[in-house]
Amino acid sequence: LYNKETEWRNTFKGRVMSRDEVFALGKHEMLEHVAAFGKVSAREWEHKLHDSIWEAVAREAMEEVYLEAAKGAASSSEFKTRMDVRLLEWARDGALPALCVRISHDMLMTEFTRILR
Repeated sequence: LYNKETEWRNTFKGRVMSRDEVFALGKHEMLEHVAAFGKVSAREWEHKLHDSIWEAVAREAMEEVYLEAAKGAASSSEFKTRMDVRLLEWARDGALPALCVRISHDMLMTEFTRILR
């Protein structure tokens, strides 16, 4: 608020604005940015989120889950069982959900920053 007030004073020396007017001006500017944020389609969000999460988990998913489950599996049903167990362990230990939340937060902040610029 102080920055907006100072900016207004320095730009328009003859016009004095009250704090309420400066607040309304700042609120309007923020709402314009939020509206721009809403112009990103759900499909774009989903695609960006999918790509970000896959980039972060691909190595571990392939090496620690898929390849480890494939080692020594005598049949496809044994492989599927091992995969299910490994995926469940990965999800239950909290590492995967925490990683997904962190990645989602980072992506959201990146997009928000990009839109504000």
